Amino acid sequence: SNVTARGAFITETGLAVAKQIRWKNFQFTGGITPKLMRLRTFEESRQVTDIELDNSSNLETHHAINVDLGFAVQYRAFRLGLASKDILKRDYQTDENNSITLAPRSRLGLAYIHSKFSIGLDYDLDKSTPFVREAIRQDISIGAEVDALGYAKIRLGYRSDMENNYSDVTSFGLGINWNLWLMDIAIINSKDEIGGAFQFGRGF
Repeated sequence: SNVTARGAFITETGLAVAKQIRWKNFQFTGGITPKLMRLRTFEESRQVTDIELDNSSNLETHHAINVDLGFAVQYRAFRLGLASKDILKRDYQTDENNSITLAPRSRLGLAYIHSKFSIGLDYDLDKSTPFVREAIRQDISIGAEVDALGYAKIRLGYRSDMENNYSDVTSFGLGINWNLWLMDIAIINSKDEIGGAFQFGRGF
């Protein structure tokens, strides 16, 4: 039997422009990011007994222009936002004449923001576009952040795939800002995987 690997290396260079407008108790924010994209698609098939893939010889290079958009409106402590990435749908060929599709991906978010805590709900408006035969997904997620003692932030999150193709994911995070010293710890856990991240730095 054969194993097929197909994907793309994507490099983006963009210029973000945003504008904010206030009207009575409302605050409107809109942004646009035109960008240049460089995609290097690859595809390779090998026997299961030969699992080393070398994609250096079968890369196809493409250049394209695309756009990201964002809009948000805030009323007092409530914020509603919409973000869309790669709004121009495009197909890119591999050297085996198969297509890799980059389709628009939009997410709607609703948040309540308080001085001591915040809570947000995000919903994917579009299903994912598979590169090969991977299962599609469409996520809904909820997260909360609590300000503890003024210098520590505790974060909790939960994400679920509405297509039921991927396991639900829970996350926990802790952020500390003490005298300009910054530390962030994050842990994610699901039935299939567990992971974490650690970041440490100094602010100026």
